Amino acid sequence: MTILLTILAILTAPADFAKSYAEDPTVALGNHQPYIYVKQKDSHAPWGYRPFYVSHYGRHGSRSGFNSGYDEKSLFPLRKAASLGLLTPDGEKMLACASASSAAYDQMAGRLTERGAREHREIAGRMYKRFSRVFKRGRVRAISSEVPRCILSMDNALQLLHRESPRLIISSDAGERIQRYASTSGSPEVRARVTYLRDSVRNADCPPCDAFMGKIFKDPAAAKDIVADPSTFRLALWEIVGGAPAFDIPYKEALSVFSADEAWYFKQSSDIFIYLTQCNSLPFGESRMVRTALLANDIVDKADEAISLSSASRDERIAADLRFGHDYTLLAIMSYLGLEGVGKRYDLEGMRNVWHCTDYAPFAGNLQMVFYKSRCSRKPVLVKFLMNERETSVPALKAFKGKYYKWDDVKSYIAGRLKVRLLGQLSGDGMKKNREGKWVYEAYQGMDIWGDYMLSCQNAGTAAVYRLDEDASGNAREDAFHKVGEFKLASAGKLNHCNVASFLPVFYDESDPLPLVGISRCHKELYNGLKDELYIERIAADFQSSSPVAVINYQDRNKDFGYALQWVVDRENRILYGYGNTVSNKGEGNNHRIIAFPLPDVKAHEGGIINLSAADAIENYLIEDTYPEMPDHIGQGLFVHDGRLFIPVGVGREKDPSYLNVWNLAGRRMEKVVDLRQSTAGEFEDVSVRNGSVYIQSNNDGAGLLWKAPLAICM
Repeated sequence: MTILLTILAILTAPADFAKSYAEDPTVALGNHQPYIYVKQKDSHAPWGYRPFYVSHYGRHGSRSGFNSGYDEKSLFPLRKAASLGLLTPDGEKMLACASASSAAYDQMAGRLTERGAREHREIAGRMYKRFSRVFKRGRVRAISSEVPRCILSMDNALQLLHRESPRLIISSDAGERIQRYASTSGSPEVRARVTYLRDSVRNADCPPCDAFMGKIFKDPAAAKDIVADPSTFRLALWEIVGGAPAFDIPYKEALSVFSADEAWYFKQSSDIFIYLTQCNSLPFGESRMVRTALLANDIVDKADEAISLSSASRDERIAADLRFGHDYTLLAIMSYLGLEGVGKRYDLEGMRNVWHCTDYAPFAGNLQMVFYKSRCSRKPVLVKFLMNERETSVPALKAFKGKYYKWDDVKSYIAGRLKVRLLGQLSGDGMKKNREGKWVYEAYQGMDIWGDYMLSCQNAGTAAVYRLDEDASGNAREDAFHKVGEFKLASAGKLNHCNVASFLPVFYDESDPLPLVGISRCHKELYNGLKDELYIERIAADFQSSSPVAVINYQDRNKDFGYALQWVVDRENRILYGYGNTVSNKGEGNNHRIIAFPLPDVKAHEGGIINLSAADAIENYLIEDTYPEMPDHIGQGLFVHDGRLFIPVGVGREKDPSYLNVWNLAGRRMEKVVDLRQSTAGEFEDVSVRNGSVYIQSNNDGAGLLWKAPLAICM
């Protein structure tokens, strides 16, 4: 409620905005504003430095809208009112503009308009003239989001560069792999929360519609039979008329019918949503920034390659890397780099009257990183940042001179975002007596996360539920967590190692706060004649107990797993994976096996044992079949995310260091081995993924530690 009241409090237009709006109504269009170029003059580079490479990210040019019923909600009522003679002169202006915008839209949502194509040709032309030394010869590599308006924006820019410099060797590409970093967005959870706030503002109908309806209709009372919901009518009309500038349709008279307060109202509700979901805001910035790391890494890797080839032959050197995508990704990467203004961290109240999307991400908004080198090879490579073609700064970094920064400093700044952080110590109460008769904590083992809740298990069956992102008083706090429940698992016992915890995509009852969970016993000794069980349990709504539902058991007739089998659920694809050593944790001839089954219907077997065998498997193979260099590791936790099996290994010691292996399940290849020796402590136990971050539970001499790292370090 506090955030909502804060939003409502900032929807009165300040005087400077009202003045700007009267001069040019597009200042209220936020991320729908067409690109406006203001002539620039470059500051002098340090003596002896010349540009040699450009790294770029550009938003697509002006596009048509998405017309989510705008015609039906605004244009059709206007036409009906016109037929009845109810429109005022302002209403006639609205009808003319809305009709033209709808006709140009032509049922093609999000299409690149001719203005949008021209924007990118002009930007590329200015870039060529401004840095002609860069574009005389060499390779230009361009990639794009898969969305057609982005591909067409890229095509228009490349056509211009080819026309100006036919000797350039130009390549372009778009596809699923590129999409992963060229077109990122905020987490669905954050977007849902902020969407609710934005819609609450819009539904609050502030400012009132009465004056607006009086401008449009000669008889507002009679118009009630045509316009059932004035608030929705006004919003839809703002959206459809606001699309006119993208088509080069005259718009000023129509947009000016909206008062400055109304325009500010629409602009602010849009700015609030975009800033909170896509930039480095104080409430939600971290989850957005980790989703941007892949793009930041691409920028670093390609720039380093261009630097290494800067002295190569003209046709071998890389002149530019051009990327074409969307406003969300552009805002995120500029925030990630900490550029002046866009990268500043605000809470909701702090952004009031300060942060304006039109300043940073209009249609065709762009980031250009221009690299300079000296004739003296001992001097550092420099880079300057152009935001929408204007020189800008990075307040967190000390400049080499003016707006020019050492590339090594920028790289270090980027790398600093990928550090693993210790969130704190867990507080489970599982205890036992050691050989000396002293009470010690049972080792922390399996862990998994569902939404805002984390289940943490200890050897022999003590479990605790933690609430993430809240402190013990229930206050929202970044990277906080507190225990909300503790209990003995239904499967608790001295032979239950609880090595892996894995939530199923199955709820016992729709009212339960958590779904069913699988606990891997993972013990080499038999229990009730079984060895490789997965206990399926239901956690009580108060987080104070759990009850048994079923047991999944692997009948290892072929001795596939010599020590113990760990289980994990691929929730997205409803597959149950098993993983383990074929001989022992470590030993001659030991390999690592992965076996997969369709996830059984555990509720249909309530109270029973579900026996699986090799004959039931849909996959059964050794990692060493395709990755023979797999070292011997003690088996720890498991998690499946985005088609990858996360395998934490190691005990945090020199002879058995801590790594996070990332296995590509479809390709059967080791995609990445993340070295976490220097950034974590203790024995890795289990891992989970939430909101763009990897959470790792480790056991450090009986103390449970919780770590958090950007998911990007694993991808």
